[in-house]
Amino acid sequence: QCFARRTPPISMASRSFTPSTVCLQDKVMTNRQIAKDLEARRVAYAKQVSKLRKQYAEEVNRQRAADLAAAEAEQRETTRRKLENARKKNAKSAQNALRQKQMMAKRDAQFAEELRITQLERDATNERFRKARQMVVDELEEVAHLWLTTPEEVEKAFTFETEQLLWARPNSVLGEPDPTVDTEYWRYESHTWHMEKTYPTPRELLLQELLENTYEEANIDESFWTPERLKEREAIERKAKLRAMVLDTGRRILLKKQQELLQDDFSNKDRTQVPKPIPVPSLSVWANNKAMESEGAAALLKDPTKFFVFDSEQKHGENLEADIDSLSSYQGPTLGAPIGLRNESAFSPYESRAYPQPVGKMLKPDTRSERQKKRAEREERMWVAAQESSGEENLQSEVEAMVEKKFGGVDVDYSNPPDYDSDDEEWEKGLDPEVDKEVLATPRDRRYKEEDVAWVKSELEKKSKQEKELLRTELANAAHEQKSRTESEALERELHLKDAEDAVEKVDEDEDLRSLGVDVDQINLILESLSEEQMVFLLSSEELGSDNLSNDEISEALKGVPGLSEKQIEQIVQLEASLASNEKVRNVYGRDENVREE
Repeated sequence: QCFARRTPPISMASRSFTPSTVCLQDKVMTNRQIAKDLEARRVAYAKQVSKLRKQYAEEVNRQRAADLAAAEAEQRETTRRKLENARKKNAKSAQNALRQKQMMAKRDAQFAEELRITQLERDATNERFRKARQMVVDELEEVAHLWLTTPEEVEKAFTFETEQLLWARPNSVLGEPDPTVDTEYWRYESHTWHMEKTYPTPRELLLQELLENTYEEANIDESFWTPERLKEREAIERKAKLRAMVLDTGRRILLKKQQELLQDDFSNKDRTQVPKPIPVPSLSVWANNKAMESEGAAALLKDPTKFFVFDSEQKHGENLEADIDSLSSYQGPTLGAPIGLRNESAFSPYESRAYPQPVGKMLKPDTRSERQKKRAEREERMWVAAQESSGEENLQSEVEAMVEKKFGGVDVDYSNPPDYDSDDEEWEKGLDPEVDKEVLATPRDRRYKEEDVAWVKSELEKKSKQEKELLRTELANAAHEQKSRTESEALERELHLKDAEDAVEKVDEDEDLRSLGVDVDQINLILESLSEEQMVFLLSSEELGSDNLSNDEISEALKGVPGLSEKQIEQIVQLEASLASNEKVRNVYGRDENVREE
């Protein structure tokens, strides 16, 4: 009730007590009791909290000790495992090191053995090369006396017989005895097809043939080439050609055998494994001439028809075609005597070389009208559009159908291709098949028109003018060279006489100086050691041209000369002193400066 009433404030003026004062005192006493109880409870709570904290601290310490012990145990276990792993690793490293050492020792032994074997092979190779070089040197020494080393020997070697050999028979040589089988053999062995980028036309071939005939007529003497000499030369050529044919046949047979062996080794016979690709065949066959010659000789003995033409073929008109790569023997009638070598490379009666001569053909003039040209252009555009619209398979089928329609399903013989742009109709026009049989049989590369003949004629006239102009120029150059040579020889004689006179004057001057007691050899030695720049500097120096110079002053002045060494300065000073002290020189040449200048 006391707490429920609102009491007015107590006036400070009158301090009399009212009934509210009693209630306030009770209230104060109650608060104190409450505070005291609260303090007692707080103290009790604090004691309980302290006790609980101590328990917690003990538990934490125990837990920490247990964790620390567990961590230390785990650390010890981890350290033990690491040390154990390190021990195993070190043991393994030691084993690997020992194994590597053993392997290195083994490799060193293998390498030493390989070096020994390689050195033996290298020594054998060097010995073989040395023997080969010695053989070459011996062969060269045998023909060394035949070498042409001076222009006089070359001019002497160009005799009439030599010129005839060079003009009439290609591949002839000078110096060594010619003709020989070896020179002719290498003519056939080293012959290759010249793959020019442009083909000559029939008119150009005709011009070349006419020029060659002209050169031969102008340089070859028919009286020199007697039947006996021609027969001897042709016999040598046939022997050389037969040797080349035998070697080529042996090479083909060996390569074919090698191909068959590779096919047998790498063929999938059981068909259970993936077939291995056939490796590139070895070309060491090309380096074994003895094996190639042996195989070629065996093929020659087995089937002579591969190499010779027999008289039985000419009598009966037969043509025995033998496969040169075949290993079978000949079986047939008696062949008779060989009358010549079989030239399988001849493509026509006019072609006797080992390789054909491609002949170009000039395009025919376009005689179509404008309407025909426009129609062809329209058809071409339509064909391009059809190609773009249709697929590749359709296009391929159309091309195959066109080829099938044109050639009738027959395989094309590329050795005798069809006449796509033949001139036979134009050539046969106006000719009789019976009377003009030989004209009709003329090969296409030897069919000439009037414009071809006119072109060849104009080219021959141009060539004639060029040769005449060249001859005129060469004669003028020869005359000019002769005149220049005469003038130069006269000038050389004049210079030689002048040099002789100067030498005589120098000898006389040197003798005069030697009579005066001057060391001329020392003076010449000093002058020869000086360069042109030093000579010019000495002659143009005003300081050195002064009078009455002492040796020290001369030495200091000479130090200003570029590139002059101490030894040269000392020699010049000594020479200057000796000339200045020579009374005879001073009496003859006068004052000191004159002596110095001389």
